[in-house]
Amino acid sequence: ASNSDFIPMVLLEYRRMPDLWNWIENRNLSIHTKFAMKTVMLTGHRISVIVQAKWDHINLGTRVWTVPHRENTDKETSGAMKSGREFMITLPEIFLKELLEIRVNSPFLFPSTTTQGHVTPNATREAFKRFENTITNHGFRNSIKTWGRKEGFPDYLMDAYVDHGLKGLDKSYRREDLTQHCVDVTEKLYAFLK
Repeated sequence: ASNSDFIPMVLLEYRRMPDLWNWIENRNLSIHTKFAMKTVMLTGHRISVIVQAKWDHINLGTRVWTVPHRENTDKETSGAMKSGREFMITLPEIFLKELLEIRVNSPFLFPSTTTQGHVTPNATREAFKRFENTITNHGFRNSIKTWGRKEGFPDYLMDAYVDHGLKGLDKSYRREDLTQHCVDVTEKLYAFLK
């Protein structure tokens, strides 16, 4: 593709994320689409991971959502981390409680209202575009990283939070367990969005 074919990823300016969160609340969308959208905004996960999230991946006692890993050669397993690493995120207590309130008889957190499957990435993308036409599902990863930088979280932590590979010296030396730090990010981000 030539440079003229390149279409930049457009993200929502992070200060507008609470406005979008509130807008989602007041839209005529399926409840599962709404929560899939909010989960994108809270976790920064890729949309394929979000819409295919399953209840058996969440420990209801610890509130930890463990996204399974996928072998680099495995292109068939859906809903797994692209990075090939297992990924864990602790959901805020109130958010998980709200998810449990909308739970139905489906293995998926966000089941489709029209099929036996799950909400589609297209459903969330089209809903986001009703708020602002240039928003993409994937752009929230950068919105979250920018918010984190403004909140004083180091870049390496925000990269870990959205499952971006670490680079340079961070890749070589940042070997500590960042789990508790990521819990802090999630809680602070959730408070900001609400």
